[in-house]
Amino acid sequence: MAYTIEIVVAVGLALIAANLCGRVIAGIGFPLPEGRRIGHIDSLRGFLGVSVMCHHFVVWMSAKANGSWNEPQVPFFNQLGQGSVALFFMITGLVFYPRVLAGFRNVSWSQLYMKRIFRIVPLLLLSILIVSAVIATTTNLRPTVRYPLEVVSWISGKQTLDIFGFRQSKMVNASVLWSIYYEWIFYFVVLPVCAFARLFVGNRTWLVPVALCVGGIIGRITDISLFTYIPLFALGMLAYELKSHAVVVRLMRSRPAAALACAWLLASVMIFRNPYSFAMPAFGFFFLAVVCGNSIFGIFGSTSSIVLGECSYGTYLLHGSLLYLGFTLLRPETKPVIAMPLFAVAVTILTAFTYLLIERPGIITGSRLNAKLTYSRKKVAIAR
Repeated sequence: MAYTIEIVVAVGLALIAANLCGRVIAGIGFPLPEGRRIGHIDSLRGFLGVSVMCHHFVVWMSAKANGSWNEPQVPFFNQLGQGSVALFFMITGLVFYPRVLAGFRNVSWSQLYMKRIFRIVPLLLLSILIVSAVIATTTNLRPTVRYPLEVVSWISGKQTLDIFGFRQSKMVNASVLWSIYYEWIFYFVVLPVCAFARLFVGNRTWLVPVALCVGGIIGRITDISLFTYIPLFALGMLAYELKSHAVVVRLMRSRPAAALACAWLLASVMIFRNPYSFAMPAFGFFFLAVVCGNSIFGIFGSTSSIVLGECSYGTYLLHGSLLYLGFTLLRPETKPVIAMPLFAVAVTILTAFTYLLIERPGIITGSRLNAKLTYSRKKVAIAR
């Protein structure tokens, strides 16, 4: 019991330390997004990224003690990872739902995919190179002719091929790329299918995410893992539908809604080990409150949390390598209340740099190429 309380305190301190670091970074001129995108999802993303890092810190502690890489047995610690990724999937469904509303024929799919590739792949490549460098420096292994295939395997998110043939290569990045695989499936399969289905529902657009959610739940009787995550994307889409109703927004932005969202979510993550069944309604309700602009007692209203949100993709991809080096070379498991906050600060500083040097230029490049593509198409259309 004392051990569990110590880890909970360490998680709280890590979140506080990351936010304080984010405040400092904001104060020295870190570029913030212009205006708020949808509710407080930017801030939510920041907390989710740090929570995943805390989850893997706990996994590493167990691995050092028991010699095996397994999910934490305490539901709360496991939900720090799986629950956070579930909310990330909801954010994806929310953000891309306007493409569904537009309908299949009204979406420039080539431009959408170009922007996604330039948003996701550059930092993903950097993370793979970091993993490769860590393996090269901590083992005697070196790249072979299979290395390009190994990189492609990791970009896909499947990680079916080990980097340099190192069997524990997935541990070097905490095996986080599995979610990237389902993000790709969402962009290239689920999203266009939903946009096509939109053509047949008229003004009852809510039928699309409802059907997606029901189909995902029914599909879980199979062994196809995709059906586990489809309802999460659908809940994000439903949140977009609900936020268009003023009465829903007014109710969900209230302090009682914030209290209920926190209490329900906290109870769920303490009872259930994953967010994919009985805990899902609690995650959905909490997410809807944030989408509607509820700052959850001001937690999601700070500039520092927005900085963490901008860095959240980097936090998710890169924290595993820092943890691997830390737990391989040092013994952070002996003082988690000190080590976990220090890792949170280190990850935040690192990802602030990678955002400025890799992510942001990639986003800008993708947007510029899209603009040129659009201009070229207009010129061709005018010429005809």
